[in-house]
Amino acid sequence: MVPRFARRVLVARCDVQPSALPVDAKVSTEKNGQLHKKTAFYARIGNSTHELSAAEKAKYLLNRWARHLT
Repeated sequence: MVPRFARRVLVARCDVQPSALPVDAKVSTEKNGQLHKKTAFYARIGNSTHELSAAEKAKYLLNRWARHLT
């Protein structure tokens, strides 16, 4: 039995290995018709992605990559 208002949804899964070193992302956003570019650092925390501030990034790097960065 198929519900009358069922929708078809395409689901994709992409498995990606963790990076050996930290990587900053170059991000472009549009605001009020103007393009803004910035560099940002994102981390997967639980089941979501968060942009980290400079202080959060420093703490995250020490916890995540301390053995690689020394």
